[in-house]
Amino acid sequence: MKTYTYILSLLAIVLISSSCEEIMPIIPEPTPPDEIERKVIIEEFTGVTCVNCPQGSAEIENLLAIYGDNLIAVSIHAGFFAEPDPVRNTIDFRTQAGDALISFLGEPQGYPSAVIDRKLHNGNTSLQESQGTWAGIIDQELKRASSLSLLMDVDYDSDSRRLDLDVSGIYTEDIDRALQISVLITENDVVEPQFTPEGWVFDYKHKHVLRAYLTGATGDRLADSAEAGDDFSNSYSYTIPEDFDRDKMEVIAMVHLSGDDKDILQVESVKLRD
Repeated sequence: MKTYTYILSLLAIVLISSSCEEIMPIIPEPTPPDEIERKVIIEEFTGVTCVNCPQGSAEIENLLAIYGDNLIAVSIHAGFFAEPDPVRNTIDFRTQAGDALISFLGEPQGYPSAVIDRKLHNGNTSLQESQGTWAGIIDQELKRASSLSLLMDVDYDSDSRRLDLDVSGIYTEDIDRALQISVLITENDVVEPQFTPEGWVFDYKHKHVLRAYLTGATGDRLADSAEAGDDFSNSYSYTIPEDFDRDKMEVIAMVHLSGDDKDILQVESVKLRD
């Protein structure tokens, strides 16, 4: 249904541009919330010297196998355990955005730890959730209706390594809160030493590593409020560094509340591989 509404809009534009007659455009109706494919994001906090973090990473892979494209994962290397070992590590996965996010979302009380849809769950006062709660929360979040649909269009130039991205959306219900949009890039299966319960593993594959934010780390202002049927379209550009593997990268966009409540209303992703 989401794709259908955008097709209607595109057809209207084609008709207008190909005829001398004035034809009124077809205005798409908002997609009913129960017909939008709900997606959930899990933001895991991790580090190369965190002995228990590989356990959390393995659990996320299990959950991705269960929920497929409805679950989107980001691994944020931030905090004490993210400092690279000066002898063993050659890549520093830390980013300015990651440092900002661990402050914005709260320090983990223990590892593995993750934030799911940036919501408080089960009466907790912290956004951070321990591994044992992840599956239940994700299942619960996927049953919620979404208040907007998101669409991403990506264009990549292999010569310049320039990525151009359009993110558009239509709200399906009124929202009387300020809204933010965050756009980021991850890279999967980055080989770099990791400390584990068995010692250092030198060919360890790091999953869903946060590489860059195209917006501010805590998001850019999207709207002060929204009504059902309102839409938006934002454009972003990014030049992928030579040492990043484009075929293992994923672009993620999410719309979320602004202020004390940080709830993510919807998230979408596009893998860049051919």
